Amino acid sequence: GPEVAIRGELLRAIPIEELIWSKLYVFQRERCDWVDVFNLMNAQTEAVRWEHLMNQMGEDIPLLTGALAVFSWLAPDRVSSIPPRVWSRAGLRVPSVGDGGDLSLTRANLLDSRPWFIRHTR
Repeated sequence: GPEVAIRGELLRAIPIEELIWSKLYVFQRERCDWVDVFNLMNAQTEAVRWEHLMNQMGEDIPLLTGALAVFSWLAPDRVSSIPPRVWSRAGLRVPSVGDGGDLSLTRANLLDSRPWFIRHTR
């Protein structure tokens, strides 16, 4: 990817779809990157090229389906940012839009009491 300077350090940027795709496969007892996936979806849902991501997943699309199901529970106010065709292709019904951040923080704290979900910092 292209080089990006952040705080004086040169880094390589990759598309968000590639980052989500790679992190969906890190699901181990000692480390699980799905927290990053949920934060990426929450912060940049509109920027995700969903068709590309789903094509990239191929036969492993059930991993994305699982992450979408948890994300819809975690951030019900953000699900409307994901196109209905994505839910359909993932084999999920289009979720109803829920209320705001208080519910998300409550649910995030059920999973981990540390401030891991991006809304803790907003």
